[in-house]
Amino acid sequence: MQAPFFGSYSDGRTTVDAALAKAYKSTSASNETRWHRLEFDRLANLARAELDVAKRKELYGICQHMICDDGGALIPVFMDHIEAGTDRIRGWKPSALYGLMGQRIGERVWFA
Repeated sequence: MQAPFFGSYSDGRTTVDAALAKAYKSTSASNETRWHRLEFDRLANLARAELDVAKRKELYGICQHMICDDGGALIPVFMDHIEAGTDRIRGWKPSALYGLMGQRIGERVWFA
């Protein structure tokens, strides 16, 4: 928590809401950039409560544009989650939880 540097320790499973709330909301103790925008907080809160998927996506998009235009972070790299396979593998499906089918590949995949 020493300005101007900060780190990200995401495992790649976070939701948009969790990522924005943790890193950028004014009330977050993890807001290491100390970027505070009440309008961002308001829109992020509206997005969190929005049940309409399209409207929620629009609100989170506005929040992300605010960060892009005025945010306090310089992000030099992004973690890349890549999985590869072969047509000899059966049962594999993409998963939003970690890699390797949510780390359950051994239970759900077999060789043809």
